[in-house]
Amino acid sequence: MDEKSALIVDDSAAARAALARMLRGHGLAVAEAVSAEDALEYLARHRPDVVFMDHMMPGMNGFEAVKVIKADAELATVPVVMYTSRSGEVYVGQARALGALDVLPKEVKPADLYRILRTLNLVPERREPPPPDAASAAVDAPPPATPAPEQVARATAAALELPAHLARLQEAVGLQLAALRHELRDHHRRLLTELHNAETSGKERRRGRRPLWPGLFLGAAALLLLALDAYWTHALYRASHRPQLAAAAVAPTPRPDRDVAPARAARRQAAPAPASGDRTALLDALQWALNRNGAFAYDRRALGDDQLRVLRGLIMRLRAARFRGTVRLTVHFAPFCLARNADGSLRPAPPATPVSACAQIGYARPHSADLAADQSLEFAAFLSGSPLLSGSGIRVQTRVAGDPDAPADDPALQAAQTAGEWNHIARRRNRIVYRIIPEGRPAARAQSAPVTAGAADR
Repeated sequence: MDEKSALIVDDSAAARAALARMLRGHGLAVAEAVSAEDALEYLARHRPDVVFMDHMMPGMNGFEAVKVIKADAELATVPVVMYTSRSGEVYVGQARALGALDVLPKEVKPADLYRILRTLNLVPERREPPPPDAASAAVDAPPPATPAPEQVARATAAALELPAHLARLQEAVGLQLAALRHELRDHHRRLLTELHNAETSGKERRRGRRPLWPGLFLGAAALLLLALDAYWTHALYRASHRPQLAAAAVAPTPRPDRDVAPARAARRQAAPAPASGDRTALLDALQWALNRNGAFAYDRRALGDDQLRVLRGLIMRLRAARFRGTVRLTVHFAPFCLARNADGSLRPAPPATPVSACAQIGYARPHSADLAADQSLEFAAFLSGSPLLSGSGIRVQTRVAGDPDAPADDPALQAAQTAGEWNHIARRRNRIVYRIIPEGRPAARAQSAPVTAGAADR
């Protein structure tokens, strides 16, 4: 029998450890991820039997991750349980509407966790466990005492008398209800006769017709009596069939949760795609939002871990939207006003330094066409073989724009008098520009350094 497994996605090490301990107690193998992005990379290579997803995490939150998982035809059947401190009917409804199976509070109760695992058939049906010392107590305990004959006789008589008692009770209730029905019918007949006489005589009272509230009151009383009749009949039925009802309540009910997910995924795949014009407008809006905050500091790598988080989140959202095409990152290295240190190295000049006294206008270090020196190891690994890019139809390209050591022709830079003014403008020009190019759309290529391709191009 294959070992069952679970994935816990939470940025809190304490929350992961607490849930992992309980899951291992149920015999499940546990994997952990500290973010939604790490979880999606794990799911690209593994298929756990259940995912416990936190809601609030850095980067992509839990609801966004559930959308990505359920939008992927290969991952849609993986059950996801929100593992969060949030609660309430509204939150539970939102989670289930996105495709989550259930919500598990952070203060995990063993009964709640067992119920979820039992729903997914990940644990066997639980029997009432014996007390910890039941085995030793069973050895030392004396044999149970045999009941006295008088006790057996009384119990037998009570059992034989119960059906007769129920029959008498039902008969008494039936007689009372029959008498009430008869009285109501008589009163109702008299009321109809009076109304008929009033109408045929043509007499009307000065303040309108006779009020109808007595009839309404009697109708409501009749409905109440019928309800009481149904209640007593149901109560007598349950009292006489209690053993059968208890046995039926214990029987497990099949849960079709796993059968629903494929159908839901099929419906999503059959959903109509947005119009071409709307899709282009949405991509342009996404481009604009990304490029609003693309600046990076002079002493930071252009393609470091901060940009990796942005790029990874963008790829996941594009995959969820079934986008196919190219994501191009163009790195603009702005010319800075630099001063020379005592050891000969360069740094941004002090703000009061005149621009004419700058030792160099440009960057202290050269930039290769493939941006190898300006990438973190994690960024380079993502481009070379991330599961998010593999088979997604999305290509990532990086390139350098312009020559940072060339004389600046920006009018704003030409007007700067001091290094402080110059470098303030250069920090805003020192940026990364995203371009999202759908498959089939012609992309104008500005003159720049050669383009370096990501994993999906290889």
